[in-house]
Amino acid sequence: MQAIADLLAKQWQAGLPLMLARALCAAAVTELLVWLVSLRLRKALMPAVRRAAERGATDLERRTAVIVRLPLRLTRATLYTVGALLILRVFGLRTGAEVLPVLVLVVVTALVIARGPLRDAVRGYLFVYDDTFGPGDQVSCGDLSGIVLAQQLRTTTLQLPDGREAVVRNADLRTVVNHSRSGTGSGTPEHVS
Repeated sequence: MQAIADLLAKQWQAGLPLMLARALCAAAVTELLVWLVSLRLRKALMPAVRRAAERGATDLERRTAVIVRLPLRLTRATLYTVGALLILRVFGLRTGAEVLPVLVLVVVTALVIARGPLRDAVRGYLFVYDDTFGPGDQVSCGDLSGIVLAQQLRTTTLQLPDGREAVVRNADLRTVVNHSRSGTGSGTPEHVS
């Protein structure tokens, strides 16, 4: 027990209070940066959310969850990871030589393994962001035609004319014709490739 107390006393005298102060400063700067970036990102993305506000509160909530919250979470996770690496660096861990390569390897491995679902999610995000179609719209995509029942990041569910449901991966939706909306107000369907 005395050995632990001696070690703590030695660390305290060797600069632990200064390291703690630096770590708290790094945490405060990280938190401020997260707040500023989140505020700016929210401000930049809200016009895309409001594009479909006339369709009701549920559609507005769905679009907000996808268009704003997803990028906010990704941004926060990235900034908090950088902040944690800075704090570890303050305490003497060589993050560039020890932690960063492992972190990069984990991220690259995850991207390679999840390449298909990520492609679906990016395509689904763009469909929601661009307001290409939404639940209740009559659409045609490829050889499928039906009413959109659900639109998620990875898949879109269509109710076919015969009553069956088709779940289509968003990456497979190459060309979408929305028969429920007019793209320019001229009565022509909206085409997206």
